[in-house]
Amino acid sequence: MTIILAPQTEAKLKEMATREGRDENTLADALLAEVLEEANRDFEEACEAVSESLAGDPKHDVSLEEYRAQFDLEREVRQRKREGKKDKVAA
Repeated sequence: MTIILAPQTEAKLKEMATREGRDENTLADALLAEVLEEANRDFEEACEAVSESLAGDPKHDVSLEEYRAQFDLEREVRQRKREGKKDKVAA
């Protein structure tokens, strides 16, 4: 697989690899794996949250549109929380 990076992103990757004494490809793979794992974790957490909220409905009569809306809302809330944590760490 070949991934085309924006020049700025490639420069940042090279700088980080040099700083850490790592191979660019190995570093890119590790960073991408981390992002994908985080995205998967977010997805699982959002699904769990939606499932928990639907468990309170005795009929479980929820349309697909309502489910998707609730899922998207939960994902956004969790993303904002995570971004808030990253901002605090960077500060």
